[in-house]
Amino acid sequence: MVRATKTRNNGSVRTREKRQHLAMVAKQLDASQYARSLIESSLDPLVTISADGKVTDVNEATIKVTGVSRDKLIGTDFSNYFTEPEKAQEGYQQVFAKGSVTDYPLTIRHRDGKLTDVLYNASV
Repeated sequence: MVRATKTRNNGSVRTREKRQHLAMVAKQLDASQYARSLIESSLDPLVTISADGKVTDVNEATIKVTGVSRDKLIGTDFSNYFTEPEKAQEGYQQVFAKGSVTDYPLTIRHRDGKLTDVLYNASV
């Protein structure tokens, strides 16, 4: 016959594990918030895209230069926000093929029609 018994030690182990887990989660959250603050502090538009060219994240500067909210930008085609979408697509395909691109000239189109020349720099 097997008998289960509760011990104080077992409870303290679980409590310690929970505290360690919560501390780890807090560190991860701090790191994530720190990374977001670095991205948002940039005056330059910053965009992350998937391999198929879909926007996965943007900073506030991107929202300002395009006139499109973060929620509406995410999931859309990166190249659609430029005056020459084919050239923008070629640029990000070059990044995925070669690992980076430097000073690639593009022009962003704001939803109200205002144009902003940029030098696109990207890496994988």
